[in-house]
Amino acid sequence: MTRPRRATIEGRTITWEERLLVIRSFSYVKTMQASLCRHVDEAEAELRELTPLRQRGKRQIQDEASLLAAIARIEKKYHVQGLFDIDPQVEVKERSIRAYQGKPARVERKVHYHVIVKRNKAAITAAEFQAGWRIYATNAPVDKLSLAQAVLAYREQYIEENIFRRLQGKFLSITPLYIQRDDHAEGIFHLLTIAARMLALGDYLAKQALAKENALLTGVYTGNAKRGTARPTMERMLKAFEGINLLIIPSATQSSCFLTRLSSVQERILALLGLSRSLYTSLQSD
Repeated sequence: MTRPRRATIEGRTITWEERLLVIRSFSYVKTMQASLCRHVDEAEAELRELTPLRQRGKRQIQDEASLLAAIARIEKKYHVQGLFDIDPQVEVKERSIRAYQGKPARVERKVHYHVIVKRNKAAITAAEFQAGWRIYATNAPVDKLSLAQAVLAYREQYIEENIFRRLQGKFLSITPLYIQRDDHAEGIFHLLTIAARMLALGDYLAKQALAKENALLTGVYTGNAKRGTARPTMERMLKAFEGINLLIIPSATQSSCFLTRLSSVQERILALLGLSRSLYTSLQSD
C-alpha cells in the first residue's frame, strides 16, 4: 500500500510516496493469543468473585453503582472490554419485624447482587484474529528496500527509548530523588545517564559479537544454565559477576591480594565486550 506525502521546505513543496507494510508475525500471534486467553480467564474469575454467596468474611457490594464500577475496573485492568456479556442481577429479601419493647414495627430489607458472566465468543474470536498484526512505514522504493528487507530492518532497529526506560528501572532507579540541592540532583542525573549509555553500549557490543559468531550466550539465566540468548542485556551480564570477592591481607612489607577465579561464563562475557581478563587478574598478587 502506498500513499503520497507532501512537505514544504523553504517554500518548496516536496512530494514522495510512503509505503505502508501490513505484516503479521505468526510467533507474535501465538504470544498475543496466549496472553489474551490468560487475561480472559483471570478477568472471568475476578468478575465471578465480585458477588460471592453470603457468608462470614465475604464482603458484599451494597449498590449497583459500586458493582458497575468494579466491573469496569476489572475489564480495564485485563483489557477485555467487550469480551464478556455481563448481566448484573439483584435479589431483594424483605422481612417484617413486629413492634417490640417500644420499637415500632419495621421491614428489614436485604439486597444481594449477583453477576451472570458469559464469554462473548464472537468478540473473542475477533480479538484473536487481530493479534499479531503490525504496520510498518517507509519512504524507500521497492527496488531499494524489499518487503523482507523492510521487516528485518524494523526487527533489528535500535530503540533509543530503551535507554531512558532504564533510568526508571530497578538497576539505575533515578526516582525518587531525596536531594535538596539542585546541583546535586543535576550531577546524579548526569551520572546515571552516563551509566545508561554504558549499558546500551554493552548491549550493542555483545549483540554484534554474538551475531558474527552466530552463537548464543548461555549461563546468564538464573535456574536455567542451558538457556541461551543472542541479545543479552548488560544488567543480566553484570549479574553473572555476582560473588566475585577481592581479599586483601595487609602486612608489614607488602599486602597480598586474592581474587575469586573467573568462571567460564564471566570470561565469555568479557570477550564479547572486548575486555581483557587482566582487568581482574591484575588485581591479584603473584
